[in-house]
Amino acid sequence: MAKATGSDASSVADDSLPEVNQKDFRLGEVREVGRSENGWTFRYRKNHDSQWRETTVGIQDLDVIDAGFDPYVREHWSQLSRGQEVAFGFASPVHGRVIRLRARSVSCQRADHARNHLCVKVDLAQPWLRWLAGDIYLVYSSDDRRLRYFDGVVNILDAGGDSQPLQIEYFYPSKPTS
Repeated sequence: MAKATGSDASSVADDSLPEVNQKDFRLGEVREVGRSENGWTFRYRKNHDSQWRETTVGIQDLDVIDAGFDPYVREHWSQLSRGQEVAFGFASPVHGRVIRLRARSVSCQRADHARNHLCVKVDLAQPWLRWLAGDIYLVYSSDDRRLRYFDGVVNILDAGGDSQPLQIEYFYPSKPTS
């Protein structure tokens, strides 16, 4: 199945591949992922004084870019809710390559999430590398399949230029009735 990007995207699956240009003005760090003639181009600069690193990966190697993980979960909802593991290639401009990750449903950590929620753990697909990196814990509402909670390392660095863990709770206002 071909994947589209930009304004011609027509399905939830296509939204798993947004082009990204992330700039941290404090340090001068820049992370970019964009479509090119030969596939996907990753560009990375650690700070204002660093040289740019650029890599291109094949179209077929990449399943998820940055926030595209959210629609990817919804696309694979039935597999995750049945307890199946979903492996995917995730764009890492910092490393200049696609990183293989896996997502799977787990028992919810909090009592208020245990009912009517899908709790998902994301970690490295390679067993021998899992101990090196932290995992991500997500909670989705089963009613509307919206992300409610995130706990893990984010791609926004702290003031010292190091990765940092965050916990984020998401609240969605109810739509007014007419």
